[in-house]
Amino acid sequence: MVFKDFRSAIVLRGIILIVTSVAGTLFYVKGNWWALGFCGVVLTIVLLNTLYFYNAINRKLTLFFESIRNEDSSLHFPEQVKSGSLKNLHRSLNNINEVLSTIKTHSEHKEWFFRELMRHSSTGLIAVDSKGYVEIVNKTALQLFGAKLIVHIDRLKQLNKELWDTFQVLEPNQSKTVRTVVKNELHVVMVKMVKLKFQEEEFLIYSLNDIKSELEENELDSWQKLIRIMTHEIMNSITPISSISETLSGYFKKGEKITENQLVNLSDGLEVINERSKGLTHFVENYRRLSRVPKPEFREIVIEDWLESLLKLADQRVSEVKVQMSVVNHIRTKSFLGDQKLLTQVALNLIYNAIDSLTQVNKDDRTLKIKVIEKDSKLRIQFVDNGPGIPMEQIDQVFIPFFTTKEDGSGIGLSLSRQIMRLHKGQLNVRSNPGIETVFEMVV
Repeated sequence: MVFKDFRSAIVLRGIILIVTSVAGTLFYVKGNWWALGFCGVVLTIVLLNTLYFYNAINRKLTLFFESIRNEDSSLHFPEQVKSGSLKNLHRSLNNINEVLSTIKTHSEHKEWFFRELMRHSSTGLIAVDSKGYVEIVNKTALQLFGAKLIVHIDRLKQLNKELWDTFQVLEPNQSKTVRTVVKNELHVVMVKMVKLKFQEEEFLIYSLNDIKSELEENELDSWQKLIRIMTHEIMNSITPISSISETLSGYFKKGEKITENQLVNLSDGLEVINERSKGLTHFVENYRRLSRVPKPEFREIVIEDWLESLLKLADQRVSEVKVQMSVVNHIRTKSFLGDQKLLTQVALNLIYNAIDSLTQVNKDDRTLKIKVIEKDSKLRIQFVDNGPGIPMEQIDQVFIPFFTTKEDGSGIGLSLSRQIMRLHKGQLNVRSNPGIETVFEMVV
């Protein structure tokens, strides 16, 4: 509507200018000087009016855009004017201003909401620009820093050296756990950093989660499970020893002669005591193995050579149970750092466990694949088998010390393997789809 009225006003003025010019030319040729003068006056008035009209439009548009640039939403043009084109222009500019004002209000509300959400978040958040100045920091982060205000990230070096050192070594999308003391209280903080580009400016966003309570809860749960299993194992050994020894001691009452049958029972009883004592000794030895994992000696491990050695070490066991074992290497990396002896122990334990599970299924295509991939800048060695799998209710128990589903199993293999991986600053994970696929993954 504004454009239509504006165009009509311009066309009308153009027609008047053309008609007046043509008429003035005719009067000039005929020598009618009075009429020519009149046309000149009309032409001058129309030109001045056109210039005024253009300047008025330009002034209003300039004022309107200046108010937008200055984020001033109070500008209002009068709509009660004589000119229909200006009236429609004013109305349209006012409508646009109202829409922009609504958008601005909505945007400010969302910004306030997200700032309040960030301020009250239990996760510490801090955004740092390319020069190290802090753009945003919330209350939780300040509490972990032990400060009321922080303007530049260098200030953190004085406030909390542990967190400062962690910030310096973190790469984008990496996380690291650090122990730090704030106001004489120990905190275990997991720090993660991401890089964000906004309006040609790069920001480093750090998130800080105090996971001390979660760790303590998990640690308590692990200890309770461990104590429950140890109590079960020890009582299974001690109870028959105590019962049999009490029975045998009754054979040696004063004044009573030991019969031949009692001698046989005595021999059998001592044999049982000896057997249970060995079992208890074996249990204690396994516990000692679990609590005395050697410190890794990091050296370069050539991936292809290491995988080939694993195949050779497992070849006899694989051929005995007729399992199709293969290696798939999808990475270009030729080597990595680690303790080859300890990592071989972990890999062989996973291979033998997979083979043991495959012997429980009666099918011809029993397969075990070792896949080497790279994901999230981490080397991942996956052991994939199509055995019976692990039930969902047991998936979170397989790494608990002394938990086992094998009749002759010690229950420390996977616990020991995970401990070795943690000493390598890595992980040992598992996922299972029973009857289809089970995957144990070493993350180095």
